[in-house]
Amino acid sequence: MVNLGTDDPIILLPGDEIVTTCEFSTAKLDHSVVQGEATSDEMCSGVLTYYPKSNVTNEFCFSGGPGISYCDPASWSRFQCADPYAFLSPSSVNVSSLYQGLVSNCRPFGPCLQECVQYITQQARVDGCLRGEIYKYIQENILSFHEEGRNMMALMASCQTEVYLAMAAITPTVEERGLALHISAGALLVVLVPALVLLF
Repeated sequence: MVNLGTDDPIILLPGDEIVTTCEFSTAKLDHSVVQGEATSDEMCSGVLTYYPKSNVTNEFCFSGGPGISYCDPASWSRFQCADPYAFLSPSSVNVSSLYQGLVSNCRPFGPCLQECVQYITQQARVDGCLRGEIYKYIQENILSFHEEGRNMMALMASCQTEVYLAMAAITPTVEERGLALHISAGALLVVLVPALVLLF
């Protein structure tokens, strides 16, 4: 752990940013190192002390992931993430309607149930917290640190492929459906003709 300080005050003005860079080398270690919150894990925690206390809405806040900040709930809105705080603690996950719906409709680690696919797809379409890079961030940095979160990820993963296909599906137009039917009928004819030849 490294602590850096300065005797000269640094004045920050509105719009200024503090950017930190971390490097972690395992070159001299003889054991595996995993990502985690301990100083012996691969991690980076930046702590900033400032004075005087003024214009502060939260005394403790942190930023991370794809441009999100716990100090600024509006930063989550660009991902259409309705309630990121619902994932933070075991108790908030446990009482959430999302988690209760997963428990009712899904089985951890499979088999994939159709009602699970429908439920997750429906939820992911309306809540950006369950899509893309923000969901990946929530999984890796929030849910993986408590049992309810890990159980929630297991329930979500039970139908991962099926949900992906359902989310990626685009309803074809009438013309596209007609073309698909025409191609399918043609493919069926091509398959049947050689089969008839073999019979004679």
